[in-house]
Amino acid sequence: MKPVSVNVALRSVKAAFNRAVKWELIVKAPIIEMVKTPRHQPRHLSDAQMEAILKHETHPGYRRLWLFMVWTAVRRGEALGLEWEQISLIDKPQALVCGKGDRERMVPLLPPAVEALGEPGLSGPVFNVGRADYVTHHFHKVALSAGVRAKLHDLRHTGLTWMVARGVPLKLVQDIAGHTSINTTMGYAKTYAGGAYDTLVKAFNF
Repeated sequence: MKPVSVNVALRSVKAAFNRAVKWELIVKAPIIEMVKTPRHQPRHLSDAQMEAILKHETHPGYRRLWLFMVWTAVRRGEALGLEWEQISLIDKPQALVCGKGDRERMVPLLPPAVEALGEPGLSGPVFNVGRADYVTHHFHKVALSAGVRAKLHDLRHTGLTWMVARGVPLKLVQDIAGHTSINTTMGYAKTYAGGAYDTLVKAFNF
C-alpha cells in the first residue's frame, strides 16, 4: 500500500481508540504515528480542464454544484450541507457554511456562484444530488470522460488559486477558505507562479 493509503487506515484506527476512551472502554489511547509522505502543492485545474469537465457534465444539478464549488472554494461537505436558510441574496450575496470542527464562516457569492444556485428555495438542501461518496465518484467519472485526471477537492484548490492569481490578499483568502493557519493558504501562492513570472519579466525588462 502507498503511504497515503496506510495513513487513511491509521486515522480510522486512531479514531476508534479515541472513541473507546470517550466511551470509557479504555483509559488512554495509544500514540499512533502517521507514515511520512511527501508534501505536495495543491493541485488546481486549468481553464481548459474546467471547461472540459463542465462540457461533459450532462446532469444540471451536478453541473451547478461543480460551478458553485469552484467559485466559492468550499469543501464537499460544506456545499452538500448547505441549506437555503443559510443563503442571503440581499445586497451582497453570501452563504453561511459550517466547516471543519463545526466552525461557521461567511462565504461571499459572486455572480457565477449565485447563478449556480439555480431557482431559490425557501428551505431544505441547496444541492440535493445524493450521498457525498456518490458525488465524489460521479465527479471522478465525468472528469475521466473529459480526459482530465482530477479529484473533487481540486475544485476547491482551483477556486483558491483563482483568488490568489487575481491578487486577493492572503488573509482574506484564508478567511474565505476557513484555513486555521495562514501557512496552508500560502501553499496556493506557491502553486501559482504567474505573479512571480510577471514580476521578473518587468524587472528584467523583457
